[in-house]
Amino acid sequence: MSRHNQFFRLRASYLLALGVIVVLGLFSRRVAWLPNSVGDMFWAMMVFCIIRLVFVRWPNMSVGAVALIISFFVEFSQLIQWGWLCRFRSTLVGHLLLGQGFMWEDLVAYFVGVILMLILGIITHK
Repeated sequence: MSRHNQFFRLRASYLLALGVIVVLGLFSRRVAWLPNSVGDMFWAMMVFCIIRLVFVRWPNMSVGAVALIISFFVEFSQLIQWGWLCRFRSTLVGHLLLGQGFMWEDLVAYFVGVILMLILGIITHK
């Protein structure tokens, strides 16, 4: 298989995974018995997929590290209470992208989500 086809297939698989993860993440927020950390895990998995789609040549560990840094950055940004930022977070889009309210447990959920994506990457793309 040519290098071009290999990258195309990799992008296609992560695009499909991204769609499934977004649906599962939104669904997880509608199921009362699921802890919120499940949605946070899916959020970090979504970030991983987006980075993988853009930087298809990067090693999985680099993608995982950047996804974790972005996820942690967004979580810690919830400690910032600027007026315009709080107003944006109160919208549906702002809430989905940036969340509301810092929680230490979310950092663990992000870590688990990225680890799961790394494991899936090892299993599916040897």
